[in-house]
Amino acid sequence: MQLKPVKLVPLLITTCVLGFVFFLQALPRLFPKADDSEETRFDLFQRLEWLTYDARVKWALNFAPPYATNLFGAVFIDDTDTTAMNDGSLGYRFKFPWPRYFYGRAISELSTQGASVVALDILFDERDPETMIRLPGNREIPSDAYFAEQLRKADNVVLAAESKGGVFPAEFFETNALAVGNVFAKKDSDSVLRRAKPFVEYRKWHLTIQRFARALNWNLAQAQVERGRITIPRKDGEGTDVVPLASDGTLILEQDGSLIVNLDPNAPTPDGAASKTVVGPKPYSDLRVWNLGLVLAAQQLKLDLDRAVIEPHRIVLRGPGGMVRSVPLDRQGLFHIDWSFKFNDRQRIESESIVRLIRQNEARDEGQTNFPAKFKGKVVVIGSVGTGSNISDRGATPLEKDTVMVSKYWNVANSVIMGRFVTRSTSVTELLIILFLGVFSASLTWGLRVLLALGWVLFVALGYLALAVAFYVQSRYWLPVFLPVAGGLLLPHFSLISYRVVFEQRERRRIKAVFVKVVSPDVVNELLNAERIA
Repeated sequence: MQLKPVKLVPLLITTCVLGFVFFLQALPRLFPKADDSEETRFDLFQRLEWLTYDARVKWALNFAPPYATNLFGAVFIDDTDTTAMNDGSLGYRFKFPWPRYFYGRAISELSTQGASVVALDILFDERDPETMIRLPGNREIPSDAYFAEQLRKADNVVLAAESKGGVFPAEFFETNALAVGNVFAKKDSDSVLRRAKPFVEYRKWHLTIQRFARALNWNLAQAQVERGRITIPRKDGEGTDVVPLASDGTLILEQDGSLIVNLDPNAPTPDGAASKTVVGPKPYSDLRVWNLGLVLAAQQLKLDLDRAVIEPHRIVLRGPGGMVRSVPLDRQGLFHIDWSFKFNDRQRIESESIVRLIRQNEARDEGQTNFPAKFKGKVVVIGSVGTGSNISDRGATPLEKDTVMVSKYWNVANSVIMGRFVTRSTSVTELLIILFLGVFSASLTWGLRVLLALGWVLFVALGYLALAVAFYVQSRYWLPVFLPVAGGLLLPHFSLISYRVVFEQRERRRIKAVFVKVVSPDVVNELLNAERIA
């Protein structure tokens, strides 16, 4: 059966328009960035979709989704705290960054109050062995030692690491902490934080190699581990060094524990040389550092991060009593943060100034104990809300254009604790939606009068928008909006309307010019007006 030519035209127009929209939808995957620093070079339509997503996130705040009531706590470092420390009004004068003693005091107070787990959104990657502090009883100890002692006593403190810059806690602190959490945040190309990396895998070199790396300017990031040796280039480009390995892959050390460098283990060994060396430890260990918010939730729920099941599109975490949390991942292995509340949400976050917390703990040493246990059983994050250049950590989220980024940890932890995750529809689902809406829009436009078709298309567009909002509010399911509405509904509609206005009106004028020679103009007009354009 052959279609009439007039019926092929709208079909061809609809096919070409939808093919163009499909091409736009596929651009991010066809032309990804070479360095993978952003999702795609062609992110205009993605940015427009992000705007619709951010609007849904804000709209969802008008409703009351389940959240971990009265579970979260915050200890903030603000401008008032840094000023008071700096001007000596508290009895000591220190500029930021402060000696670790003060963080030890805060941890001690939170532990005394019964906090469930404490995270420090502050990097402690270096030692400060020179700063001494005086404790009650006139006992003087290093500030770092006091901090490490409080970490060990509390046994519930998570320290921060920043994987992008390769900054991890000093071993002296890490060994006394409960765990390490990654604070690196991958913002989208519009500088808004919507997603987080669940974990990073990194190579932790043995302390002996780290010492030599500093002394010899080694670039450990480009070290090549081979059978029987490790080849390490220097950062200044002055050649490479070779660290020999034993047959089991362990380091070969001098009798005094010094690392042997540039000695080929396959070379002939001088008499008596073997007795001067010992087999040392493994040169490195490959570790996994989880997102700090995930670590907080895992500690609260007793989820086993060491036995996490990692699949291409999800991470499955299991806990006691058959508890399961399945975290959905996107193509880049990131998960979307369920932004459910802001950092200054007083109903959900119990907050306190770090200086006030420190003073309370010092007062306890003097015998005062009548302080309320504000943080009993809470998941507490110690972080900065200051504006100074060395303490500021601000950025944009779907909820706010400028806010303190410490809020991401509570939102991530809340999402895992409540088992509520943002799931984005797949590319195939988006294509099917665009196809369905495109065919539907074309059918309406070609079968109805212009104004009636426009009314129906707008009605369907509003209905789809309402459906997308409802899906997100109720189940945190992210239906695509921009391309389905703009490309699936509106573009085919206005393309066909343009055809009808330009080409069919010309055809009507031609028919009228022919018939007016043999029929009264009034009759011709009546016939043309009574006939539906089809």
